[in-house]
Amino acid sequence: MRIAILFLMFWSLATAQTTKTISLMVGGINRSFVLHVPSEVSNPALVLFVHGYGGNGTNFANDTKADGIADREKFIAAYPSSNGLSWSMYDTTEYPFLLAVVDTIDAMYKIDRNRVFCAGFSQGGFISFGLGYKHPEVFAAVAPVSGHLPSFSTTAALPRPVPLFLTFGTSDRSDVASFMTDIATWKRLNNCTGAPVVERPYPSNNSHSTVSRTTFNCDQGSEVVYDSVITGGHEWAMDTYSKVNTTEEVWKFFQKHPKRPPVPQGPFIGAAPVPGIIQAENYDIGGEGVAYHDNDAANNGGLYRNDGVDITGDSATGYKVGWTVEGEWLEYSIQVATTGFYDWSASISMGGDSAAFHFSIDGKAITPRTIIPSTGSWDTYASISGTNVELSAGPHILRLDIDRSYANFDWFSFVPHATTGIHPAAKAPVEKAFHKIHKFDLNGRRIGSGSLD
Repeated sequence: MRIAILFLMFWSLATAQTTKTISLMVGGINRSFVLHVPSEVSNPALVLFVHGYGGNGTNFANDTKADGIADREKFIAAYPSSNGLSWSMYDTTEYPFLLAVVDTIDAMYKIDRNRVFCAGFSQGGFISFGLGYKHPEVFAAVAPVSGHLPSFSTTAALPRPVPLFLTFGTSDRSDVASFMTDIATWKRLNNCTGAPVVERPYPSNNSHSTVSRTTFNCDQGSEVVYDSVITGGHEWAMDTYSKVNTTEEVWKFFQKHPKRPPVPQGPFIGAAPVPGIIQAENYDIGGEGVAYHDNDAANNGGLYRNDGVDITGDSATGYKVGWTVEGEWLEYSIQVATTGFYDWSASISMGGDSAAFHFSIDGKAITPRTIIPSTGSWDTYASISGTNVELSAGPHILRLDIDRSYANFDWFSFVPHATTGIHPAAKAPVEKAFHKIHKFDLNGRRIGSGSLD
């Protein structure tokens, strides 16, 4: 009987339209949010609408008129209230409450966790930015209005691109340049490339519109979009004569950007054959934390591939992985033809004092921590080599681990050891530099060689 009663209760919740205020105790503080659930929802999207200074959830529901759109489009709208007049915009103390709102609604209505979004005005815009950066595992996309990216560090790469839709007026309380700084940061985080698409006026069929829309295409199908409202102020615009219905535009953007499944790791241009040469820039696809780890989101060089790995060089002399920092790594799908012992070499430049690296196969180190001394300049590449690495036939994942900053990596190669089938008498000692070094200029001419054993 109890099971039947519970079933009927949740069936009623799922089929009947409802608007109510829900209280939560988070961090010892009683918080609340207004919840609007359309009738007949099934695995719905969820949008948090976060008010500005001095507001509350009830008033912001009235300002945005989002309930009507939620009823039409069958998504759940939630309007959290700040603790007092103001949100804590510049830190993460508000985020446990907002994450608890998402989890509470999910427990009640089984939302689509790939379609959880946040839009906010003014201080709520700061919150939207912050949630997109700090919690990309929860929020598929964010839409701040007249708000800025909070001042906490944004140098770390995002684990996935987070689509962003920013709206501001050219006569807003903040100047246009400050909003463009936020856009530039998010473009870097999402690895946006290419020229933007500009629509002026937006929409194009409204000659009275004072809105200009700029769209950047970014990694993994994401976008960075901003609407600048000419002479517009600090507002959530709802005037469709000369502006737009901001709530409608926010929802249209969110509809385009559910959270996409992560790209599985795989070869960039086919598994590299061993014996053979592996170009450093042809690391696997899969993205940050899957196929590579880069310590910052800056795409130094900005060449060859559109992600966080820093690549230098050019199409004529070849591309190289550069700006390497201790703790970073790159992985490569390889196909070993024959089980046996192999000699390895790597083409590397190092214009500083020293750097270090090692190779692993399928998570197991196969070379010692190898020291790279200066090659004289960043444009002078040395062939560094080692011997007797045991490899088994078949597919494997080769990892380049950076043990000490900085070096530029051009290519690696593995060739059968001269005396095959004989196990090396002993492994090279840790911190051994390498067996041989040959220096080449950028035209491929050898300019020196020697042994550092």
